[in-house]
Amino acid sequence: MQKRHNIQLYIISLLGLAFAIWVWWPLTTLQSVNWDDPEYLGGNPAIRNPGAVWNQFFMGNYHPLTLLSLWGDYLLGARQHLWIFHVHQFLLHLCVCVSAAWLVWSLSKSWQLAFWVGIAFCIHPLRVEPVAWISARKELLSAAFAFPALICWVGYLNKRYNYLLYLCILLVVMACL
Repeated sequence: MQKRHNIQLYIISLLGLAFAIWVWWPLTTLQSVNWDDPEYLGGNPAIRNPGAVWNQFFMGNYHPLTLLSLWGDYLLGARQHLWIFHVHQFLLHLCVCVSAAWLVWSLSKSWQLAFWVGIAFCIHPLRVEPVAWISARKELLSAAFAFPALICWVGYLNKRYNYLLYLCILLVVMACL
């Protein structure tokens, strides 16, 4: 019975992934947004020199992980091919959606509820800006660390393993960078 349940869970998860790809795939054909994206992509000295991200503010913000992430995309050729930035945004968004679903599961122990919350989070209209706008990478990266921090916190409250507390603190610090 447990094996059948696991197979059903995997099939439903794959269907959810296929649905997310179907919803977000047009994103890969987008260009950059003319608000912040030109500064983040063209006028950003850290995108060519990653050593500068740790000791400077950029456009009034201190977010070194975002700048390092954009630098990584730049190395992959994203300066000429903006779809690389967008695919990276999409993959980060998928990680955040899975983390949100995992958090709901860790609180409720209901995989059905977790699945539907993950799908709703994935396709909610408020998620369009951080996924489509390249300079909003900071929101996706912050959430990509914040949700696992919450998962670790719930795990720590349930089991009192100190490593979960330390991991939670580390993830919160990373979410702030």
